[in-house]
Amino acid sequence: MMTGTQLRAARYAIGRAIGAEKLSWSDMADLCGLLDPTGNGKVTVHKWEAGPGPSGPVGRLVDLILEGVTHSDREVRGFFINYVRDRESRRDVPF
Repeated sequence: MMTGTQLRAARYAIGRAIGAEKLSWSDMADLCGLLDPTGNGKVTVHKWEAGPGPSGPVGRLVDLILEGVTHSDREVRGFFINYVRDRESRRDVPF
């Protein structure tokens, strides 16, 4: 289980890995699959960070992405970094 503090740290680490200072709450919501046209996904991420953290599946997804962007193998790391960076172009593609 990922805590709120761990989620906040992951958000900053993933942002740094892709060359941004940090990911916004909205960016993290998109990355976690909180496809929310009204923008409440960022509120959910903020609540997770201030509280007990995300549910098991979302916590595991963030763990995997974090593991990928910090991987020692450059190809693996590059794949995950590109995955995060290119999420904008995939927004309209259903999972």
